Amino acid sequence: MKKRILSIISGLILISLFAVSCSDKKGTDPTNTPSTPNKGIQTYQGDWKVDGKDDAQNTISGTINIDANGTITGNIQGLIDPSMLITKDKITDKGNEVYEIIMYEQGGFKQVFECTFTSDKAATWKIKQTGAQVPGGSAVAGQGTLARQ
Repeated sequence: MKKRILSIISGLILISLFAVSCSDKKGTDPTNTPSTPNKGIQTYQGDWKVDGKDDAQNTISGTINIDANGTITGNIQGLIDPSMLITKDKITDKGNEVYEIIMYEQGGFKQVFECTFTSDKAATWKIKQTGAQVPGGSAVAGQGTLARQ
């Protein structure tokens, strides 16, 4: 009887240790890192210089301004017109300081300006296009950098 009780207790201890060692440890495994909440687009308030190239290697340059309330204005030829006002509700927070702005969407075609802030003074950007008209269904139509002025 004693052997049977000891066997059961030993088995329970082994099962407990196995269950603990196999538990989900979010954040400790680099392949299982959860996205961190963004600081908010308004954190990057100020004027930003935009530089980059489109998919045909043509220069894209201009400026954008991020207001204290998160509104974006700017002047980037072919992308942001000076009269265009991008309100905070048009900006999607993707986590890890990545923000997306839908610049154009019609008939299954979508063009998105994606901005990834790497510091309080620098960021990278991409123009992503998706839809049936885009070869392969999606493409990067331009990319470059943002620098705080």
